[in-house]
Amino acid sequence: MNEQTDFKIENGCLKRYCGNDANVVVPDGVHTIEREAFENCETLVSTVLPETLTEIGFHAFAECEKLERIDLPKGLKKIDACAFKHCFSLKRVDLPDGLETIGFSAFEGCGNLEEISLPNSLFSLGKWAFLGCHSLKYNELAGCRYLGNEANPYLALASVIDREAASVALHGQTRLILAEAFAKMPTLKQIELPSDVVYIGQEAFRDCTALQALDLPQSVKILDDAAFLGCRSLKTVVFPDNDIKIESSVFSACTSLREVVLESGSIGDNAFDGCSRLQSITLSERVLLWGDYIFADCRSLKTATLSKAKHMGRLSDDTFEGCKKVDIRYV
Repeated sequence: MNEQTDFKIENGCLKRYCGNDANVVVPDGVHTIEREAFENCETLVSTVLPETLTEIGFHAFAECEKLERIDLPKGLKKIDACAFKHCFSLKRVDLPDGLETIGFSAFEGCGNLEEISLPNSLFSLGKWAFLGCHSLKYNELAGCRYLGNEANPYLALASVIDREAASVALHGQTRLILAEAFAKMPTLKQIELPSDVVYIGQEAFRDCTALQALDLPQSVKILDDAAFLGCRSLKTVVFPDNDIKIESSVFSACTSLREVVLESGSIGDNAFDGCSRLQSITLSERVLLWGDYIFADCRSLKTATLSKAKHMGRLSDDTFEGCKKVDIRYV
């Protein structure tokens, strides 16, 4: 292995590995492995990454079919989308404490992956991250499947086994609810979220048409895309005062929702689009409206109380598109 010829590195970013070794040690000083850097490396069996590494990019190791082992450093913060997609020979992955984000399809198609240890530091895990990981072992408890670590095997709720349940009791140490965990459970009427939940994934409760109320604990930081889309019986949502991030279409088509009161956070595209019975919204000066069509087609909306200092003159033209009766009040 020749550092001069095998690695294309610019300003601490590994752009491309050009060698053909089976066992690769990435040089010290690299902080980012960029997109597709090792993609389709047919000879790669194992790799050791430097302690300086903080990010593994999009498709960085995708299609490395012989890759059996990868040593991840403690400083790693982010694994981007599809980073290890179709690494068929991976059997075990220990993710380091300090890792915060795993992108969508990160380990998709790793059919021989049996064990993965998720750290407590994780607060975002994308959709399809383990799709097609047919050998992956889950921890089952009270009708739920979890992933986690030795100290907390119930860190992340992956799925609910009984799809006809009216209520589900989650383990008290659960911190993440993964994508589609409750999706399309038509009889689910109530859910009590553990006090330490920080993340609710994409489409986690999509089309839970019987769900009526939602009390989000103070710990929740992210509601990912379409998390509660189509929950047409959802009448009340209690939001935490903790700078919560509401991503795109989270409450879209929640046609029974009547009121939104948010003290702190940010709201993305179409977040409340099509909430046809929504009558009032109150947003404090600590709420950022960054998306388009946020309250579009909320046809019953009568009053929107916003911050004069934060929101006046800064709303997108389509924020209230289709809301013909709304009285916007700045305080």
